[in-house]
Amino acid sequence: MGEDLFYTMNKSKLGIAVIINNLDHEQTPTRRDVEVMGKVLKDIGFDVEIHCNLNSQGMNSVKRKLTEEKLHKDANCFLMLIISHGTADNFLLDREGNKTWNIESLVTEVCDVQDLVGKPKLFFIEACRGKENNFTNQMSKVDNPAAPCGISLPRKQDVFVGFATVPGFVSFTSSEGSPYLQALATELAEHHDTTDLSDIH
Repeated sequence: MGEDLFYTMNKSKLGIAVIINNLDHEQTPTRRDVEVMGKVLKDIGFDVEIHCNLNSQGMNSVKRKLTEEKLHKDANCFLMLIISHGTADNFLLDREGNKTWNIESLVTEVCDVQDLVGKPKLFFIEACRGKENNFTNQMSKVDNPAAPCGISLPRKQDVFVGFATVPGFVSFTSSEGSPYLQALATELAEHHDTTDLSDIH
């Protein structure tokens, strides 16, 4: 029987959890998501940072800070949660609708931080990945559908990327917030210390 493998997690801090909500003004229910996820992550032990309604310059300023080597020296892991509009070609938009971060490039940049090598790097993305939806049972047939653009994650270790929806489809936010993030918050709160993340997500 195979032996289970675990991260050592012997640094003095669990790590930074960065929450970016670029829909804070446009979709106010997302504030519920930030609140509940922020509380859960803080309870788990993360140092939580929250940034709202960033333009491209603001997003890149946050990224430059987060990829500074010294920031993660005493951390066991890193987590980023992004609430934003997204595109089928894997871009995240700023508050003004400008393509700002390519998801694959973002993950690669974080993975290249030397003080995060060998440590878990977790990304949760609440954003559309296309324009299709499955809100009804009726599905329209398309003879020659355009293939949705999937994501090709970098060949890096110790990375987990969770999406609110599949390639080609929209994500959904109700008056109570994102079903994805609300469920994720509940599962993390109840099972983070007993269950593998791959089983939670």
